[in-house]
Amino acid sequence: MLLNSAPCMKTKWLSAICLILICTITIRLLIQFRPTVKSGAFNNGQPRNAPIIFVGGHQSTGTGLMRILLDVHPMVRCGPEPIITWEVMKFRLAAKKYEDKLLHSGISHEAVDEATAAFIVSIIENMGPPAERLCHKQPGIYYHLRDLGDLFHEAKFIHMIRDGRAAVLSTIERNVDYQFAANNPVKAVKLWEEITRQMISDCKYIGKSRCLTVRYECLILAPEIQLRRILSTL
Repeated sequence: MLLNSAPCMKTKWLSAICLILICTITIRLLIQFRPTVKSGAFNNGQPRNAPIIFVGGHQSTGTGLMRILLDVHPMVRCGPEPIITWEVMKFRLAAKKYEDKLLHSGISHEAVDEATAAFIVSIIENMGPPAERLCHKQPGIYYHLRDLGDLFHEAKFIHMIRDGRAAVLSTIERNVDYQFAANNPVKAVKLWEEITRQMISDCKYIGKSRCLTVRYECLILAPEIQLRRILSTL
């Protein structure tokens, strides 16, 4: 299984010190690294070329922390989870069942993709003030990671992973997914492994130049090293 990670930090004061350290290192690195972006990429009528940063992964893997760190950058705007974009990706997947009927009606698969990308970009753009790089954070949308990679040609992806025991326990305690039940932890860990392996495979499909896997434990224990990796990729 994909377990075997660094020990958890249990005391609140140590966690607070780690968070302060991460934020301090982040601010210092932001002075050195500035993500590249094509001018006017969000308003040139080509939403599929929008250089969005997608942050996701299994539930309770540190996607929220990553969003906060990226939001510190003056060129990046993340904001809260849009939620509805996940539903749009589900709809796109469901539309494939009716591909023949859609084609008969004059609606091609490409047209559906263009509409899906335009809707997602519009939602993200209108969630907050303008920025050179827009960030989308939502763990569940990574169930469609491979499709997102095909939809958005210029997008970058940060895939967060965490020790399965910690991720599953947090998911159960927060009651964010009915599939993870406290009365069957073994099944929950196996489900976590299945989901995580698929996301890792999809990230490899997209390519290391666009999709980066980041371990939550490594980000906490070696923030500068990990943030340099992340900012260099972006």
